[in-house]
Amino acid sequence: MWNWQRKDWRLFKYDKSVISELEQKFLLGSGECFGILKHISYNQETMLKIALISDEALKTSEIKA
Repeated sequence: MWNWQRKDWRLFKYDKSVISELEQKFLLGSGECFGILKHISYNQETMLKIALISDEALKTSEIKA
């Protein structure tokens, strides 16, 4: 059932405290990634991007299986 199909769907409230810890971890991880990119060569950066895209493609296909 979709949220908008529920009778109480308009009662939805966003509670930042539920995801704040995960959001903080994400932001710290993002900063580490940007820091790493500043210290590797163009070829290493390209290989890293290929690895990340390939990994994401595999994870996406696992969901559908």
